[in-house]
Amino acid sequence: MQDAFLSLVSNTKAHILKLQSLECHFLNATYKPDDLAALGKIHRELSSRLEQMRVELADAQKRLSVYRGLGPGFKDQVAAFRRLHQQLLDAQYMLESFKALNSDLQHGATDMQVDGDDGDFMTGAF
Repeated sequence: MQDAFLSLVSNTKAHILKLQSLECHFLNATYKPDDLAALGKIHRELSSRLEQMRVELADAQKRLSVYRGLGPGFKDQVAAFRRLHQQLLDAQYMLESFKALNSDLQHGATDMQVDGDDGDFMTGAF
């Protein structure tokens, strides 16, 4: 029984090697030398990018681990920071809008004159 099993394992290994050999044969018959050079270049580029992505993933996992180690209160602090950051962005936008409006008013004030009837301003176009 054990001999039959070992024979079957040996036979399977031989078939796997035969299939690998056929794969190489078909690949060599399919691709020309120029194709192989181009595919090799592509393979190296993709392998390089894959390695870079693995390093970035490992770094991100380390940072995530650190964040998780900060405890449940950290999530609330992040949410508060996000709200505060958004309020700051909104305030900066409003400040820039007010600056632009002020600049427009200052430059436009030279073109305005007081209307004699009610003291309102009117543009020089009237």
